[in-house]
Amino acid sequence: MPNIELHGYAPQEAIDIRNKIREALKPSKDADEIVITIIPSDVEDLKGNKMPFLRVYLGPRPADDLKKYLEPLGEDIEVLVLDRWIPKKKLH
Repeated sequence: MPNIELHGYAPQEAIDIRNKIREALKPSKDADEIVITIIPSDVEDLKGNKMPFLRVYLGPRPADDLKKYLEPLGEDIEVLVLDRWIPKKKLH
């Protein structure tokens, strides 16, 4: 399950970016599995410049199309690949 975290955005800006991400990823083959998490945080470089970014966690299964859908948004993107994803068990 890909997880896209938004770091360093003002509250309304984060909501706007989240909506752009939702729209951009509609055609993705992984659209039904993607989650978006807003992380309230201040992200600055050493000079005090704001440096918001997207952090994308990917499971062991490739999600190559995410790059082509997210890059046009013009945001910095950090990608981390997880060793494994353990989904919750569904109770019957």
